[in-house]
Amino acid sequence: VGEKVYKLHIEALLSICVLPWMSLIRPNPQLSSHVLNLIKMFSFSVRTKIYKHATSSFTQTRYLGTLADRATRATQRILRRLSKENSKHLGRKLGKLMNRYPCTVVRVVLEQVQSYPNMIQVVVESLKYSSTLSLDVLVNSLIVCMSSSKSKIKSDGQHVELWFSSLCSFAGALFKRFKLIDLSATLQYVLNTVKDGQILDLLILKELITQMTGIEVLRDISETQRLLLSAGSHLQMHH
Repeated sequence: VGEKVYKLHIEALLSICVLPWMSLIRPNPQLSSHVLNLIKMFSFSVRTKIYKHATSSFTQTRYLGTLADRATRATQRILRRLSKENSKHLGRKLGKLMNRYPCTVVRVVLEQVQSYPNMIQVVVESLKYSSTLSLDVLVNSLIVCMSSSKSKIKSDGQHVELWFSSLCSFAGALFKRFKLIDLSATLQYVLNTVKDGQILDLLILKELITQMTGIEVLRDISETQRLLLSAGSHLQMHH
């Protein structure tokens, strides 16, 4: 009972005080690391609750709300200008914003990649200046977005909606770029949804495998191609 009460107090402290009010101080990597170590005490569902509560705190306090609005507009300006050529320069600016307002900036970043999949690679590259806490918020928010009740299939019943296919591609690129990010929550999400019959979420696993290993998933493979895969390099070269 004592440990349970202790964790409840820590959860409340993180969601009501620590995460929202970190926006009032300059980005501090050491502080972010200590906060993340505390957050890792909790399960994925509790962490989701903590981040959600922290986000709502910005709407309940006028001063924090003003800061969140400024961070949103600043993030949007950076993402509009972001390109392969300036990803290092703007990535530093994005990292500073993300480390100070992780919940706010993550929301804008995910909105961007859902609408503009051609920006996925450059956005991922620009995240290299983000703290481990910011990346944890990003992965958590990404899973929440992928579990949205919105339709993942277009009205024709054959093609995947852009927002979902973009998030799947983003997940693959993100985990390929940042190998120290914990994959377990994402894999557990895929496992749980597939158990519930939502097989479309296997697209997430497909993107993870394809991008992290470089192994392309072939859909329609002929008998000859299948046999060649088990043949030696000499036979494959002369076929």
